[in-house]
Amino acid sequence: TLSASVNGLSFTHKGLHLPISGVSGSIDIRDDALKLKGFRGSYGQETVRGFEGSVKDLTGKQDYEFSLDAALDAGEAVETARDLVTSPRAKDALKRAEAGGAIDLNAKAWGSFRSKALPRYSGKLTLQDGWLSYEKLPRISTASASIAFDDKKADIESVYLSDGLSSLKLTGVVEDYMGGDPFFDLALSSVVSDATLDNTTALEKTRKDLLVAGEASLDARLVGKKGSFSAKASLDALHAGIGYKKYLRKEEDYPFRVDADLSLDGKRLGVKGLSLAFGSSKAEVSGEISLKDDAYDLSLRSVGCRIADIDDVSPLLSRDFESSGLLSFMIRAAKTPGKDLPVIEGDAKVEDARFQSPYIAKPVEKINASAFLKGNKGKVVLDKLVVGATELSGYMDVLDMEGRRVEFALNSPRLLTGDFMVWRKKGGVEDDKQTLPEDE
Repeated sequence: TLSASVNGLSFTHKGLHLPISGVSGSIDIRDDALKLKGFRGSYGQETVRGFEGSVKDLTGKQDYEFSLDAALDAGEAVETARDLVTSPRAKDALKRAEAGGAIDLNAKAWGSFRSKALPRYSGKLTLQDGWLSYEKLPRISTASASIAFDDKKADIESVYLSDGLSSLKLTGVVEDYMGGDPFFDLALSSVVSDATLDNTTALEKTRKDLLVAGEASLDARLVGKKGSFSAKASLDALHAGIGYKKYLRKEEDYPFRVDADLSLDGKRLGVKGLSLAFGSSKAEVSGEISLKDDAYDLSLRSVGCRIADIDDVSPLLSRDFESSGLLSFMIRAAKTPGKDLPVIEGDAKVEDARFQSPYIAKPVEKINASAFLKGNKGKVVLDKLVVGATELSGYMDVLDMEGRRVEFALNSPRLLTGDFMVWRKKGGVEDDKQTLPEDE
């Protein structure tokens, strides 16, 4: 039998800036077993409140079981990790980070010192009153977490981050996280505000082209492994105003939503569904994309898309003009490796459309047209086009798309180029003269 106790022991360890101090506890060896009781100690603001355990059958299997109850400081944990890691990339990343908050860790481990198997373990980690800052990113002023774990999986009960303007919540599970290819099932819910984007230095170049006002919500779920997973996401930008170059312009409180159902299998990206809903209209994309050889097979579809909805989100049309009419299309675009251009098949139709565009001098008062493409051929029919005083109708037969051979005919009782051409002079539009005489 052997019994010993330690009271107030302090020592240093290579690589640590502060000493490990206040180490106390007792050791008892009897009946071929070792027991540790009441061990505690501290490193800076990090405290081991209790460490106990036992090793049985010292002359045989040496089965062990240990338990730990510790209170850690997030800031010192980052500093300690910064001192101990050897990877240059990890060390550089930790140098850019600062953190704070109280971490509680309760864990136990068991196994056999004689066995080659890795130890079994389980526990729970919680973070309260946390904060985090990282170079070129907004400061996280509120951070909390609750994660239960064992040697097979980590159960993310809740991770919450907020900069006071935007927030993010993460839940889910990660299995086999110690292996090289863990399985994950993660759910994310967030609200992103314009002020957070303004404070994100890393997005400085993007923000020159992207204008955002208000806030948007994003919900997502990812299931699978690194090289093979499915992802579903929904972006609701009802309360956000968004502008991007001359492609997108949406005011706050206008319905705008993106839903995505994607999958990745190696180098193949599957698009089960990607939809854009704006106003009361909707457009959808499905198919697959090869990330290896620049090939894809995509289908685009929209039925009864309102022109009035398009002018609410596109700078190509004037929002102040009373637009009307419908646009429908069902198109398939497929590109194979080695081909410069895709094969496009499908049809599109514009019905009783009326709109104004800054790129056309006069309003389009009416247009009825349809297009059909299949293989290397196609047809475009212009039933009626009225722009200003101009009226047009006609057709175009695409005889050989690759060879660029077409046959067309246009009928017009009156054609004025000034109805179409925008001549910009001192910020205004100057009409051209008519090219065909009016009927007497």
